[in-house]
Amino acid sequence: ARLARDWEAMPLPGLTEKVEPPPLARDLNLLGRASLLHLLGTAHTPPGRTALAGWLLDAAAPGEIAERQAAVAELAPEIDLRQELEVRARPLDRAPANVEPFLRWAEDRPWLPGWALALARLLAIVTVTAGVLLLADRLPLWPFLVLIAANLTLSYVYRERMAATFDRISAREGEFQLYAGALGVLAGPAGRSFASPRLRRLGEDLAAEGVSAAAALDLLHRRVVLSDTRHAALLHTPLQLLLLWDFHTLALLERWQKDFGKRARRWLVALGELEALSALGGLAHD
Repeated sequence: ARLARDWEAMPLPGLTEKVEPPPLARDLNLLGRASLLHLLGTAHTPPGRTALAGWLLDAAAPGEIAERQAAVAELAPEIDLRQELEVRARPLDRAPANVEPFLRWAEDRPWLPGWALALARLLAIVTVTAGVLLLADRLPLWPFLVLIAANLTLSYVYRERMAATFDRISAREGEFQLYAGALGVLAGPAGRSFASPRLRRLGEDLAAEGVSAAAALDLLHRRVVLSDTRHAALLHTPLQLLLLWDFHTLALLERWQKDFGKRARRWLVALGELEALSALGGLAHD
């Protein structure tokens, strides 16, 4: 349909923000039906569509244009890579555009006090040990009950703050997780090493310190799943009373926040640029 300029058969890219094109852009038919953006419509994520529309509407320095052109020329023959990116990004056509709440948490500072985490770790070890000794008839019941009471008290003190934090993360992590497939395109079988400076930088942005963005998001998802046990009372209650489970899972989430949180926004920007370059590469190839 794109090759035949069959505009009715081609999906019209929607923009997440209302864009009022200048008169010249309307004269050149850059946006809207049967426009250049419609023809280049292989960018499916909100950052990709925003980046592509911005490039069409806004001026750029000659050096920036030369970098983009070199990247487009390199992507043009990379059919597998471009199609893999489009396939992985296509489900995001209907994804919530606003992942800002998740990004705000990711860029925020961890709040769990170090002493509370250290105490939770110590109490978990001592409580489990006391439970084993109790089952072996080598310890009376009362020390074990005292430890359970201490765990219950610590859980009560932090219950509201921890519940709010878990809800803040899990409610938005699922939306951000939708980007994992598209972010993993350079790390998957279709990915490769690039020669152009622009594509090399994008690859570096999506894989810092040897960990790809997709792998980091997969790690985050596994840790969120651990925190979701709080929704199963029969499982969560004994885990919390014996191990102070929520403290350990929150510590894991905050470790991810510290290691990767500041990079999350750049991942989306890099993905948007890659989609925009891929769309232009597709037209160059055609």
